Amino acid sequence: MIESILRVYYSTHYIVLLIKFVAWIVRVNYISMKSMNHKLLILLLTPLLISISCKKAIDRKKEQIVIAAVTDGRWVVTQFSINGADITTNFAGYEFQFYQSGTVDAFWSVNKNTGTWSGDINAMTITANFQPANDTLQQLNEVWKITDSALDYVRASGANGTKMLYLKKK
Repeated sequence: MIESILRVYYSTHYIVLLIKFVAWIVRVNYISMKSMNHKLLILLLTPLLISISCKKAIDRKKEQIVIAAVTDGRWVVTQFSINGADITTNFAGYEFQFYQSGTVDAFWSVNKNTGTWSGDINAMTITANFQPANDTLQQLNEVWKITDSALDYVRASGANGTKMLYLKKK
């Protein structure tokens, strides 16, 4: 998933560099806007407008890919630590189901607790909030910085790096 997002990013980056190169050629050749005919102006502005709309479309597509990966299936906590102390066993038996609506259900035995979640693809963060929640779920109420991820796992840190979370798709 990360590779496809990077491929899209670099292709967009290539278009932006091409536009900057054309603008540089125009400056180097001292072509002023007044003497430039309309065809050349259109030729230069068209790639710019296309790249702007492409970037928005690419950002939407990246977000759709991430949301689809997160909401497809249940997740379990396979590692959780605070200040280096492993407390993974607190999450034994918990399963998490994320929904596109921004809610998340925590299932444990016959119990279900609903919270909210949101993601920021540009900041590479996920925010979780369970209210009201038991002590275990309250430890997840955090803005998590994603440090590594794929379609079936997420590694994240929270509380300025003092919390470490590893989620794996069931």
